[in-house]
Amino acid sequence: MMDILKTFKKRLSFKKPLASILFILALLIIIFYYFNNYVSTNMNVENFENDRRKKVVYFYMNGCPHCVSFSPIWDEFTRTSPLPTHKIESVDAGAMMTRYNISGFPTVILLDENNNKLAELEGSRTLAGLNAMISNYI
Repeated sequence: MMDILKTFKKRLSFKKPLASILFILALLIIIFYYFNNYVSTNMNVENFENDRRKKVVYFYMNGCPHCVSFSPIWDEFTRTSPLPTHKIESVDAGAMMTRYNISGFPTVILLDENNNKLAELEGSRTLAGLNAMISNYI
C-alpha cells in the first residue's frame, strides 16, 4: 500500500506538470470506463428486476453490427416511449436470456408488471415497428 502511495505522490509532483495532468486524466478515464461498463449496467439490471410496471426491454450484444445500427433507433424510442425502457447487455442478462428465450440480437420485448413477456418485436426494427409493438398494451 505504501508503494502505491509513493508512486502516486511521485506522479503528482509539480516538477513535471504535464506528467501529473496526464496521470490524472488517465485515472479519470479509467474511472469513467468502469462506471459506464459495470456500475451503470448493473444498476439497470437491478432497476429492471425491481420495476413493477409494464416496460420495454432491449437486449443487445456489444460488437453486434445489427445492435450498432439499431441503437440510435432505440435511443430515439426511449425519448418518446410512454412506457419505461431498459437496455441490457447480453453478458449482464444472465438467466433472463433463458427466461425470455433470447436467442439473437438485438431483441426487444414488452413485459407486464410481473415481468412476464407480453410481446416481442417482430419485423422491421424501426421506430414505427417499436410503437406498433406496444400500441395494443398501453
